[in-house]
Amino acid sequence: MRITADEIAIGSGIAAALPPTSFSFADGEPMSVAVDTADRPTVLALATTGRMRLDRGRMLVDGRVQASELRRASAIVDAPSVAEPSDAVSTRHVVHEELVISGQPNSRGDVDALLDRAGALDYADAPLGALPGALRIRLLAESAASRPGVRALVLTSPERHGGDPRDLAGLVAELSDRGFAVLTLTSAVAARALS
Repeated sequence: MRITADEIAIGSGIAAALPPTSFSFADGEPMSVAVDTADRPTVLALATTGRMRLDRGRMLVDGRVQASELRRASAIVDAPSVAEPSDAVSTRHVVHEELVISGQPNSRGDVDALLDRAGALDYADAPLGALPGALRIRLLAESAASRPGVRALVLTSPERHGGDPRDLAGLVAELSDRGFAVLTLTSAVAARALS
């Protein structure tokens, strides 16, 4: 699956929510895009996954406009204000809710299996906010990747939780090696580390 942003824009002028932007990412070809304003990473995540109306440009899946396929096959990971679980909720509850919402088996054993796969089982009963930054992103990415039909992941501002950008680079490489198209919307500093 190749996802292409072809001169997508929302708004215009210096106050545009998203100035004209183009990039492409695919299975085995992860992409990082430097996005340094407060709201723009979330806006770009929504636009890239077909969840926000564009004023200009188009989103393509394998060279064609396929809005419903784009929404079905993509997941936004930890976008501020949109797909960001509360730090106060237990990690086990966050995973359980993800499994329920995505229609997957969600017994305690199913939850523990996903926690274990992400390396977060020791934090099961701790609040999500207690997880180290890299582990939080790994867990939320694994949760999103477990959704039926998801083939593309958009990691949104993961650097805001701290940690070493090399850990994020390792996670992106692992997800890409497993066949996911991975886009990371991050700061300019972190984007350089991911290159």
